[in-house]
Order: sequence, then C-alpha cells, then structure tokens
Amino acid sequence: MRTPSDTLRLRQAHSTDRAALVQLLHRTWERTFAPQLPHGASQRYFADAVAERYVDEEWPRFVVAERQGDLVGFADADEALIASLHVDPAVWGLGIGRRLLDECERRIAAGGHRVARLQVEAFNTRAFKFYCKAGYVEIDRRPDEEFDSGGLSVFMAKPLRSGDEQVRQYRPQDRAACLALFESNVPEYFAEAERADFIDQLDNLEGPYLVVGNGGAVVACGGFQADRKDPSIAALCWGMVRRDLHGSRLGEALLVARLDLIATNPAFESVVIETTPMSRGFFERYGFVAGRVVADGFVPGYDLVEMTLRLDRLRAGRR
Repeated sequence: MRTPSDTLRLRQAHSTDRAALVQLLHRTWERTFAPQLPHGASQRYFADAVAERYVDEEWPRFVVAERQGDLVGFADADEALIASLHVDPAVWGLGIGRRLLDECERRIAAGGHRVARLQVEAFNTRAFKFYCKAGYVEIDRRPDEEFDSGGLSVFMAKPLRSGDEQVRQYRPQDRAACLALFESNVPEYFAEAERADFIDQLDNLEGPYLVVGNGGAVVACGGFQADRKDPSIAALCWGMVRRDLHGSRLGEALLVARLDLIATNPAFESVVIETTPMSRGFFERYGFVAGRVVADGFVPGYDLVEMTLRLDRLRAGRR
C-alpha cells in the first residue's frame, strides 16, 4: 500500500521555485509564528520582505519536497547547521518534515561533520517535539533576538553516528533501565551508597542526559551540565556502560557523543570529569589531564580523580 511519503520527491531547488518558496514561508509564518509574536513583528516581517530576501540569497542551498507536482516543503542545511525546515501546514503529519530532516543530516554527515545543529523557538512546541523525537538534544536556551517574542530560543544538536548504537536524549521511561546499568557496575565502579545520588540526578536533570540504545535495549547512559559556579565549564556526569559490555566501545560512543554536543556550545571552554583511578586511563586516551586526587573523595574506598579537557584543543582537532 502506498503512503503519502511514497509520492514525495526531494530535489535541489531551482531559481524558478522562488515564488512557491516565498508563499510557503508566508503560510508557515501565518500558522506558526504570527500567533505567538507581537503584531509589530509580523508587520516588519512582511514590510521588510524577509522571506523574499532570504529566498533570493540562499535558494541554491535548499532541498525541496514535491508532492503531486506541488512544492510542499524545503530545508536549508548550511555546513553543520540546519538553518531552516518548513512544511506547508496543509500537509503536516505526512512524514514530509522527517524526510527533509533525514536528507539534511545525510548531507551534513557527507560534509564531514559529526553533529547537526539547529535553533527552534520555545513557543514553537510542535517543532520542538518533532526534533526531540528525531534525536536532537537541547544544548542551551537564550533570549530570542530574532523574532522579538520576549521568549527563548532553544539550541539543539544531534550526534551523527554510523554504528549500530543509537545515542538519544534520556526519557523518563528510561529510568528503570538506567538504574539497572548502575546496579550492574556495583561495587566495582560505583558504591551502593551512591545510588540515591544517581536517582536524584535522573529525577532532577540540570543538563542534557543521553542514553545509548542497542537492539532496543538501553546499554549506556551519561550526561553533562554547566558547572554551577563557572558556566564556561561543562561537567560530565554519571557516565556508565552495562558491566557485561565493558570493552565493546560503547563507552567511547557515549563519551564522543557528549564531547561533540558540548563542543557545539561556544559558552563552554573546558570539560571536567570527576572519576575514579580505575577509569582514569580511559579519559586520558581522549586528552583529559588529571589534576587533584582526593582519597575517599566519593565514598570510603572510592578515590576521586579530577580531570580536565580544554575545548580549544578538541575543536582544533576536529576542524
């Protein structure tokens, strides 16, 4: 049985698409943006010909979606940034946005980038949920400076990996699986007394927390958050792999995904991790440098090693 997406064709934009692209932008503006913004913002949008100027300047980058001969969507991938993705409101829910997003991610990965980035406005809850479902992780929220909404812009990113594992945002329904991961690493890597702290982390997240899925099972988890005293520091927190899968490179997949996401936020200048001597060598292989060591720093019998990675070195190595 043919589905609506079967009749969809993606192609590179043509100069002759200009009028259809502008009209599509106008329709999505009226449906999504205008109801959430001060009236003056819409007046400026049309008076300043924002859609027209954007299309005239950037259309060669666009990939467009055609359905039954009509242009029903387009996306704009600029290097690693998905600068825009619009689908005609008349055909929402048919999978067109996901097809366009998949194509953007394919092009970004083909260009040698490890992470896809995008920005969505907090008031655009439909788009935010769409990107979350597609695997994007919220990195930061900043005051909206583009639309004068008085709200926040949400910056999101997604690691683009080619392995069997899937790295995605933690969901509340992952709680039991993550607790099982913790228990599998007791007492060698964690003390049972630390369980309450881990539960508090899961229930009161202060930053992105990721899980690694393989074959439908959650096999690793770990997150990061801005240091409470110094927002230029990203602190890795509660990273773990199911004990029977140690040595399977899942820890590497989790660490690289976290570092890739951290590197997309220009506010971060360094990454810190508080770990044990048993895991020190693993982090040293990725450029972390050990600093202070605190005997019984976690709980009795579990020493704490503080390690730091400078992001300028990491970013330079990935250009």
